[in-house]
Amino acid sequence: MKKALCSFKLLVFALLMVGVSSCALFAPAPSHEYTVWILDNADPDYTSPPFDDTLSVISSDGTPINTITGINIAQTIGGCRRLAVSPDGAYALVAVAGPPSPGLVRFQASGEERWSLDRRVAAVDFLDAQYAYALTSTGTIYGEAILLIDPRDGTVLDEVDQDGFDLVVDGGHEAIWVVGADIKKLNLAMERQLLIDPIGWCAVSVDFTSDGSAWVAERAHPDVPGSANRLLKIGPDGSVVNTVPLDFSPSCVRVDRSDDSLWVAGGGAIHMFGSDGTPLLSIPGPSFTLCIDQFDGSVWAAGRASRVAHYSSTGVEFLSLTGFSGDQAWIDAQ
Repeated sequence: MKKALCSFKLLVFALLMVGVSSCALFAPAPSHEYTVWILDNADPDYTSPPFDDTLSVISSDGTPINTITGINIAQTIGGCRRLAVSPDGAYALVAVAGPPSPGLVRFQASGEERWSLDRRVAAVDFLDAQYAYALTSTGTIYGEAILLIDPRDGTVLDEVDQDGFDLVVDGGHEAIWVVGADIKKLNLAMERQLLIDPIGWCAVSVDFTSDGSAWVAERAHPDVPGSANRLLKIGPDGSVVNTVPLDFSPSCVRVDRSDDSLWVAGGGAIHMFGSDGTPLLSIPGPSFTLCIDQFDGSVWAAGRASRVAHYSSTGVEFLSLTGFSGDQAWIDAQ
Protein backbone atom coordinates (compact mmCIF):
# COMPACT_ATOMS: atom_id res chain seq x y z
CA MET A 1 0.00 0.00 0.00
CA LYS A 2 1.68 3.18 -1.21
CA LYS A 3 -0.25 5.53 1.04
CA ALA A 4 -0.71 4.78 4.74
CA LEU A 5 -4.24 5.12 6.05
CA CYS A 6 -4.50 7.11 9.24
CA SER A 7 -7.10 7.47 11.97
CA PHE A 8 -8.42 10.89 12.77
CA LYS A 9 -10.67 12.81 15.18
CA LEU A 10 -13.18 15.28 13.74
CA LEU A 11 -14.48 18.60 15.07
CA VAL A 12 -17.61 19.77 13.23
CA PHE A 13 -18.84 23.34 12.92
CA ALA A 14 -21.27 24.99 10.48
CA LEU A 15 -21.19 28.19 8.45
CA LEU A 16 -24.08 29.52 6.38
CA MET A 17 -22.86 30.63 2.92
CA VAL A 18 -25.08 31.96 0.11
CA GLY A 19 -27.38 28.98 -0.04
CA VAL A 20 -24.56 26.50 0.62
CA SER A 21 -23.48 25.64 4.15
CA SER A 22 -20.02 24.35 4.95
CA CYS A 23 -18.61 22.13 7.65
CA ALA A 24 -14.80 22.27 7.85
CA LEU A 25 -13.22 19.32 9.62
CA PHE A 26 -9.76 20.37 10.85
CA ALA A 27 -9.35 21.65 7.29
CA PRO A 28 -5.78 22.81 6.71
CA ALA A 29 -5.02 25.70 4.41
CA PRO A 30 -5.14 24.41 0.80
CA SER A 31 -1.72 23.55 -0.57
CA HIS A 32 -2.53 25.86 -3.47
CA GLU A 33 -5.47 27.92 -4.66
CA TYR A 34 -7.83 26.82 -7.42
CA THR A 35 -11.53 26.87 -8.29
CA VAL A 36 -14.00 24.01 -7.99
CA TRP A 37 -17.13 23.85 -10.15
CA ILE A 38 -20.23 21.77 -9.31
CA LEU A 39 -23.03 21.10 -11.81
CA ASP A 40 -26.10 19.99 -9.83
CA ASN A 41 -29.17 18.31 -11.33
CA ALA A 42 -31.35 20.13 -8.79
CA ASP A 43 -34.46 20.13 -11.01
CA PRO A 44 -35.37 16.68 -12.38
CA ASP A 45 -37.83 18.13 -14.91
CA TYR A 46 -35.82 18.95 -18.04
CA THR A 47 -38.82 19.46 -20.36
CA SER A 48 -40.91 22.20 -18.71
CA PRO A 49 -39.67 25.61 -17.53
CA PRO A 50 -38.60 27.04 -15.20
CA PHE A 51 -35.31 25.16 -15.08
CA ASP A 52 -33.52 25.21 -11.73
CA ASP A 53 -30.33 23.21 -12.19
CA THR A 54 -27.30 25.07 -10.88
CA LEU A 55 -23.60 25.58 -11.58
CA SER A 56 -21.73 26.52 -8.40
CA VAL A 57 -18.21 27.94 -8.32
CA ILE A 58 -16.20 27.84 -5.10
CA SER A 59 -12.59 28.37 -4.12
CA SER A 60 -10.53 25.41 -2.96
CA ASP A 61 -11.01 26.42 0.70
CA GLY A 62 -14.80 26.22 0.28
CA THR A 63 -15.48 29.96 -0.06
CA PRO A 64 -18.38 30.54 -2.49
CA ILE A 65 -17.61 32.54 -5.63
CA ASN A 66 -20.89 32.31 -7.56
CA THR A 67 -23.93 30.15 -8.20
CA ILE A 68 -25.28 30.23 -11.73
CA THR A 69 -28.98 29.34 -11.97
CA GLY A 70 -31.47 28.61 -14.74
CA ILE A 71 -29.42 25.79 -16.27
CA ASN A 72 -31.16 22.72 -17.71
CA ILE A 73 -29.50 19.30 -17.58
CA ALA A 74 -30.79 15.73 -17.35
CA GLN A 75 -29.67 12.51 -15.71
CA THR A 76 -27.19 10.21 -17.44
CA ILE A 77 -26.23 6.55 -16.98
CA GLY A 78 -22.84 7.50 -15.53
CA GLY A 79 -20.36 10.20 -14.62
CA CYS A 80 -19.19 11.23 -18.08
CA ARG A 81 -17.33 14.53 -18.38
CA ARG A 82 -20.29 16.80 -19.08
CA LEU A 83 -18.46 19.51 -17.11
CA ALA A 84 -14.87 20.53 -17.94
CA VAL A 85 -13.06 23.44 -16.27
CA SER A 86 -10.56 25.49 -18.27
CA PRO A 87 -6.85 25.16 -17.42
CA ASP A 88 -6.89 28.56 -15.68
CA GLY A 89 -10.13 27.81 -13.79
CA ALA A 90 -11.82 30.95 -15.15
CA TYR A 91 -14.58 29.23 -17.10
CA ALA A 92 -16.19 25.87 -17.74
CA LEU A 93 -17.66 24.03 -20.70
CA VAL A 94 -21.02 22.47 -19.80
CA ALA A 95 -23.09 19.98 -21.79
CA VAL A 96 -26.70 21.13 -21.25
CA ALA A 97 -29.94 19.35 -22.12
CA GLY A 98 -31.76 22.45 -23.44
CA PRO A 99 -34.13 24.04 -24.27
CA PRO A 100 -34.09 25.71 -26.65
CA SER A 101 -31.87 22.85 -27.75
CA PRO A 102 -29.21 20.59 -26.29
CA GLY A 103 -25.72 21.97 -26.64
CA LEU A 104 -22.37 22.94 -25.20
CA VAL A 105 -22.12 26.25 -23.33
CA ARG A 106 -19.10 28.20 -22.10
CA PHE A 107 -19.91 29.72 -18.71
CA GLN A 108 -17.64 32.30 -17.10
CA ALA A 109 -17.38 32.21 -13.31
CA SER A 110 -19.40 35.45 -13.35
CA GLY A 111 -22.32 33.59 -14.95
CA GLU A 112 -21.86 35.10 -18.41
CA GLU A 113 -22.55 32.71 -21.29
CA ARG A 114 -19.64 33.48 -23.63
CA TRP A 115 -20.74 31.14 -26.44
CA SER A 116 -22.90 28.07 -27.12
CA LEU A 117 -22.68 25.24 -29.64
CA ASP A 118 -25.92 23.83 -31.00
CA ARG A 119 -24.85 20.19 -30.84
CA ARG A 120 -25.95 17.56 -28.32
CA VAL A 121 -22.78 16.84 -26.32
CA ALA A 122 -22.22 13.95 -23.90
CA ALA A 123 -18.69 14.66 -22.68
CA VAL A 124 -15.93 17.24 -23.12
CA ASP A 125 -12.29 17.56 -22.03
CA PHE A 126 -9.49 20.08 -22.52
CA LEU A 127 -6.13 19.46 -24.14
CA ASP A 128 -5.00 23.00 -23.29
CA ALA A 129 -6.27 26.58 -23.47
CA GLN A 130 -6.60 26.38 -27.27
CA TYR A 131 -8.13 22.96 -27.85
CA ALA A 132 -10.91 20.84 -26.36
CA TYR A 133 -12.53 17.61 -27.53
CA ALA A 134 -16.25 16.84 -27.26
CA LEU A 135 -18.30 13.71 -27.87
CA THR A 136 -21.62 14.32 -29.58
CA SER A 137 -24.76 12.20 -29.35
CA THR A 138 -27.97 11.63 -31.25
CA GLY A 139 -29.71 10.79 -27.99
CA THR A 140 -28.45 7.23 -27.47
CA ILE A 141 -25.93 6.34 -24.78
CA TYR A 142 -23.32 5.26 -27.31
CA GLY A 143 -22.66 8.63 -28.92
CA GLU A 144 -22.14 9.84 -32.47
CA ALA A 145 -18.87 11.68 -33.23
CA ILE A 146 -15.95 13.58 -31.72
CA LEU A 147 -15.33 17.29 -32.28
CA LEU A 148 -12.15 19.34 -31.98
CA ILE A 149 -13.18 22.74 -30.60
CA ASP A 150 -11.42 26.04 -29.98
CA PRO A 151 -12.77 26.76 -26.45
CA ARG A 152 -11.96 30.44 -26.75
CA ASP A 153 -14.78 31.09 -29.24
CA GLY A 154 -16.54 27.75 -29.77
CA THR A 155 -15.32 27.20 -33.32
CA VAL A 156 -15.51 23.56 -34.44
CA LEU A 157 -12.11 22.89 -36.03
CA ASP A 158 -12.65 19.28 -37.05
CA GLU A 159 -15.08 16.37 -36.67
CA VAL A 160 -14.71 12.61 -37.13
CA ASP A 161 -17.05 9.65 -36.72
CA GLN A 162 -15.71 8.18 -33.48
CA ASP A 163 -18.53 7.54 -31.02
CA GLY A 164 -18.54 7.11 -27.25
CA PHE A 165 -20.10 8.05 -23.91
CA ASP A 166 -17.04 9.45 -22.11
CA LEU A 167 -13.54 10.57 -23.03
CA VAL A 168 -10.31 11.81 -21.49
CA VAL A 169 -7.42 13.64 -23.16
CA ASP A 170 -3.88 12.54 -22.24
CA GLY A 171 -1.78 15.32 -23.74
CA GLY A 172 1.49 13.91 -22.41
CA HIS A 173 1.04 10.74 -24.45
CA GLU A 174 -0.83 12.50 -27.30
CA ALA A 175 -3.84 10.26 -26.83
CA ILE A 176 -7.60 10.47 -26.42
CA TRP A 177 -9.35 7.56 -24.73
CA VAL A 178 -13.01 7.13 -25.72
CA VAL A 179 -15.31 4.63 -24.01
CA GLY A 180 -18.93 3.53 -24.35
CA ALA A 181 -20.00 0.45 -26.29
CA ASP A 182 -16.28 -0.29 -26.71
CA ILE A 183 -12.88 1.21 -25.88
CA LYS A 184 -10.95 3.31 -28.40
CA LYS A 185 -7.66 5.17 -28.35
CA LEU A 186 -7.22 8.08 -30.75
CA ASN A 187 -4.28 10.37 -31.41
CA LEU A 188 -4.72 14.14 -31.07
CA ALA A 189 -5.66 14.35 -34.76
CA MET A 190 -8.61 12.09 -33.81
CA GLU A 191 -7.27 9.19 -35.89
CA ARG A 192 -8.07 5.84 -34.31
CA GLN A 193 -5.03 3.96 -33.03
CA LEU A 194 -6.83 0.97 -31.57
CA LEU A 195 -10.25 -0.45 -30.74
CA ILE A 196 -11.08 -3.28 -28.35
CA ASP A 197 -14.51 -4.52 -27.34
CA PRO A 198 -14.56 -6.22 -23.93
CA ILE A 199 -17.66 -4.22 -22.91
CA GLY A 200 -20.94 -6.06 -22.35
CA TRP A 201 -23.26 -3.05 -22.05
CA CYS A 202 -21.56 0.31 -21.48
CA ALA A 203 -18.33 1.78 -20.14
CA VAL A 204 -19.34 4.99 -18.38
CA SER A 205 -16.07 6.60 -17.25
CA VAL A 206 -12.37 6.65 -18.13
CA ASP A 207 -9.15 8.24 -16.85
CA PHE A 208 -5.48 7.83 -17.80
CA THR A 209 -2.42 6.83 -15.78
CA SER A 210 1.11 8.24 -15.70
CA ASP A 211 2.41 5.60 -18.15
CA GLY A 212 -0.28 6.15 -20.80
CA SER A 213 -2.59 3.33 -19.73
CA ALA A 214 -6.27 3.88 -18.93
CA TRP A 215 -8.68 2.74 -16.23
CA VAL A 216 -12.24 2.17 -17.44
CA ALA A 217 -15.40 1.80 -15.33
CA GLU A 218 -17.94 -0.60 -16.82
CA ARG A 219 -21.52 -1.00 -15.58
CA ALA A 220 -23.75 -4.08 -15.60
CA HIS A 221 -27.27 -4.05 -17.02
CA PRO A 222 -29.83 -6.58 -15.73
CA ASP A 223 -31.07 -7.29 -19.24
CA VAL A 224 -27.69 -7.54 -20.97
CA PRO A 225 -25.95 -10.92 -20.56
CA GLY A 226 -22.21 -10.62 -20.14
CA SER A 227 -22.30 -7.08 -18.78
CA ALA A 228 -20.49 -6.53 -15.50
CA ASN A 229 -19.70 -4.04 -12.76
CA ARG A 230 -15.93 -3.86 -12.97
CA LEU A 231 -12.80 -1.85 -13.65
CA LEU A 232 -10.58 -2.57 -16.63
CA LYS A 233 -7.01 -1.36 -16.94
CA ILE A 234 -6.05 -1.01 -20.59
CA GLY A 235 -2.40 -0.77 -21.60
CA PRO A 236 -1.14 1.73 -24.18
CA ASP A 237 -1.13 -1.08 -26.76
CA GLY A 238 -4.78 -2.00 -26.07
CA SER A 239 -4.10 -5.06 -23.93
CA VAL A 240 -6.34 -5.70 -20.91
CA VAL A 241 -3.75 -5.46 -18.15
CA ASN A 242 -6.09 -5.92 -15.18
CA THR A 243 -9.73 -6.68 -14.42
CA VAL A 244 -11.20 -5.73 -11.04
CA PRO A 245 -14.72 -7.06 -10.28
CA LEU A 246 -16.87 -4.68 -8.21
CA ASP A 247 -19.73 -5.39 -5.82
CA PHE A 248 -21.34 -2.04 -6.70
CA SER A 249 -22.26 -0.21 -9.90
CA PRO A 250 -19.55 2.37 -10.70
CA SER A 251 -20.29 5.79 -12.16
CA CYS A 252 -16.90 7.54 -12.22
CA VAL A 253 -13.19 6.69 -12.06
CA ARG A 254 -10.29 9.11 -11.49
CA VAL A 255 -6.54 8.44 -11.20
CA ASP A 256 -4.02 10.13 -8.89
CA ARG A 257 -1.09 10.21 -11.29
CA SER A 258 1.50 10.78 -8.55
CA ASP A 259 1.31 7.06 -7.74
CA ASP A 260 -1.46 5.82 -10.09
CA SER A 261 -3.82 4.94 -7.27
CA LEU A 262 -7.45 5.48 -8.23
CA TRP A 263 -10.80 6.49 -6.81
CA VAL A 264 -14.15 5.12 -7.97
CA ALA A 265 -17.60 6.52 -7.20
CA GLY A 266 -20.66 4.29 -6.86
CA GLY A 267 -22.80 2.32 -4.45
CA GLY A 268 -23.28 5.26 -2.08
CA ALA A 269 -19.56 5.68 -1.44
CA ILE A 270 -16.22 6.51 -3.00
CA HIS A 271 -13.64 3.75 -3.07
CA MET A 272 -9.85 3.98 -3.19
CA PHE A 273 -7.77 1.33 -4.98
CA GLY A 274 -4.04 0.86 -5.28
CA SER A 275 -2.35 1.13 -8.65
CA ASP A 276 -2.69 -2.66 -9.01
CA GLY A 277 -6.45 -2.56 -8.32
CA THR A 278 -6.23 -3.61 -4.66
CA PRO A 279 -9.15 -2.15 -2.63
CA LEU A 280 -7.87 0.18 0.09
CA LEU A 281 -10.85 2.01 1.60
CA SER A 282 -14.46 3.11 1.10
CA ILE A 283 -16.07 6.34 2.33
CA PRO A 284 -19.88 6.71 2.38
CA GLY A 285 -21.18 10.03 1.09
CA PRO A 286 -21.23 11.90 -2.23
CA SER A 287 -20.79 9.21 -4.84
CA PHE A 288 -21.60 10.15 -8.44
CA THR A 289 -18.57 12.03 -9.78
CA LEU A 290 -15.04 12.80 -8.63
CA CYS A 291 -12.09 15.01 -9.43
CA ILE A 292 -8.55 14.72 -8.10
CA ASP A 293 -6.18 17.58 -7.34
CA GLN A 294 -3.06 16.30 -9.08
CA PHE A 295 -0.95 18.66 -6.93
CA ASP A 296 -1.64 16.99 -3.57
CA GLY A 297 -3.71 13.89 -4.44
CA SER A 298 -6.80 15.10 -2.61
CA VAL A 299 -10.20 14.13 -4.02
CA TRP A 300 -13.51 15.99 -4.41
CA ALA A 301 -16.77 14.04 -4.58
CA ALA A 302 -20.28 15.14 -5.58
CA GLY A 303 -23.75 13.76 -6.21
CA ARG A 304 -26.38 11.55 -4.54
CA ALA A 305 -25.79 12.86 -1.03
CA SER A 306 -27.03 16.50 -0.93
CA ARG A 307 -23.48 17.68 -0.32
CA VAL A 308 -20.00 17.97 -1.79
CA ALA A 309 -16.95 16.68 0.08
CA HIS A 310 -13.18 17.16 -0.11
CA TYR A 311 -10.90 14.40 1.20
CA SER A 312 -7.16 14.05 1.61
CA SER A 313 -5.27 11.46 -0.43
CA THR A 314 -5.69 9.07 2.52
CA GLY A 315 -9.41 9.68 2.99
CA VAL A 316 -9.43 12.31 5.76
CA GLU A 317 -12.42 14.61 5.24
CA PHE A 318 -11.24 18.21 4.88
CA LEU A 319 -14.48 19.89 3.94
CA SER A 320 -18.20 19.23 3.54
CA LEU A 321 -20.48 21.61 1.65
CA THR A 322 -24.24 21.17 1.95
CA GLY A 323 -27.09 22.86 0.12
CA PHE A 324 -27.03 20.66 -2.98
CA SER A 325 -29.70 18.28 -4.26
CA GLY A 326 -29.57 14.55 -3.65
CA ASP A 327 -29.55 13.87 -7.40
CA GLN A 328 -26.68 13.48 -9.82
CA ALA A 329 -23.94 16.13 -9.78
CA TRP A 330 -20.74 16.68 -11.72
CA ILE A 331 -17.55 18.17 -10.31
CA ASP A 332 -14.30 19.45 -11.79
CA ALA A 333 -11.51 21.74 -10.58
CA GLN A 334 -8.55 23.73 -11.87
